[in-house]
Amino acid sequence: MIQKTTAFLFFLISFSSYSQHHELMNRLYIANQNINNLIPNKITETKSVVLYLMNGKKTKEELTKLHEKFLTTNIDVVNYIDLNDFLIDNKIKNSFVNYFSEREIKNIIIYKKTNKNEELLLSTFNNKPTLLNTKRNTIYFKENNPFLPLQKQMLEEKFEEGNFLPTPTPERIYKTNSTIGKVVYGQTPKLDKEKLAVVVFDKIEGKLNEKTEAFLFNKEVELKNNTLKKLFDSYKHESQFVKEKDDSRFYFSRGVKYMFRLIYGRKETIEGYLKIKTQGKVKKGYFVLLQHSFSKNIFIKENQKIYMNWEDAVNNFIIFNN
Repeated sequence: MIQKTTAFLFFLISFSSYSQHHELMNRLYIANQNINNLIPNKITETKSVVLYLMNGKKTKEELTKLHEKFLTTNIDVVNYIDLNDFLIDNKIKNSFVNYFSEREIKNIIIYKKTNKNEELLLSTFNNKPTLLNTKRNTIYFKENNPFLPLQKQMLEEKFEEGNFLPTPTPERIYKTNSTIGKVVYGQTPKLDKEKLAVVVFDKIEGKLNEKTEAFLFNKEVELKNNTLKKLFDSYKHESQFVKEKDDSRFYFSRGVKYMFRLIYGRKETIEGYLKIKTQGKVKKGYFVLLQHSFSKNIFIKENQKIYMNWEDAVNNFIIFNN
């Protein structure tokens, strides 16, 4: 058993270290992660949005530079959205998808910048929260300057110039008009006589080949969910682990009144949706939502914090409610 576990971990580490576009696709829960490295058709004649990940503090300046690069490729980028702001909650993801459809967005671009290099993933919009249509043209670059090979390939494939009027500066969207739920601040319900539904971490759905990164991602999620269950061993009241459902009847049929779930996002975005002020200096992390299963009201205690590690967020919730 030890030998099998060691072998799997070695395979997991070695495979993951080689991953490229897979990391970005895992975050979008995409099952089919194959790409043909072809630029989406008519990308210069239709609208695109960019979802970005940046580690630096000068995001405004970086987006201005990024926008200028897209202008040189004749790609019409309508909006720029922090990928973490998109992923914060399923309801928010659906709201963004509706917005993209209303704006007639045809292409999705994922951009990631680190200290070492830049990553660029271009694909056709699939009108779903997974965003990318990997059954059609999808291309990925990982370079010091990925726009050089992108421009070169676009010239070779003779992309036509669009007739749009480019916006001189990047138009950034922080949040949608949707809400996560009505917030009840400072008054949290007593859970000693309630059955609590603990929402587990999501996995990529579908039949997955064992040799794919999506399969390995699900294995990592299983380990996280096992840790989550072990942490709740110290919870003194009744609980059950569930996959999040939109239908309130799912919880009602199980006698569940409240559910525990974690969201991950930027501090300012979490505060913007919940209309609260969180404690601590963590700018991006995990936040606990105690939510009524029927009304979807969210109960937030006073001085609630955002945590860098999700385990700390869980432990704090258990200690407070035991």
